[in-house]
Amino acid sequence: MGSSTGGVYAVTGTIGQPDAGGPMTGGQFAITGGFWALPTLIQTPGTPTLYITKAAPGWATIWWTPPSGTNWILQERLSLSTGSWTNASSGWTNPVVVPATLPTKFYRLFKP
Repeated sequence: MGSSTGGVYAVTGTIGQPDAGGPMTGGQFAITGGFWALPTLIQTPGTPTLYITKAAPGWATIWWTPPSGTNWILQERLSLSTGSWTNASSGWTNPVVVPATLPTKFYRLFKP
C-alpha cells in the first residue's frame, strides 16, 4: 500500500490491485488504474549489470558498463518464460532508449 500527497490532495493505492480499467472520476479529477508497462531487465549471472532509468514520458533508457575488452549485445523477448531471445534492434548500442509502453518486453545481455 502506498500514498502520494501534495497540498490538500492524496492518492492511495496497492500494487497489483485488480482495478485495471476505465478512469475513476469525481468532479474535475480522474485517475486510471492498471499496471505499468515498463521494460523489464533480466540479470544473467556473469554478465555486466543492466540498468534502467526514466528517459522521457513513455520512454526508458537501458544501459550497462561492460568489462574492458568484451562485447555484449542487448537481446529481447515478449515473455519471460516462452519464446526465443532475439537481438534487439539497438544491437551493440549502449545506452539505448526504448518505449515504456505495451507490449511489455524483457531484456538481457548476451555475449556472442
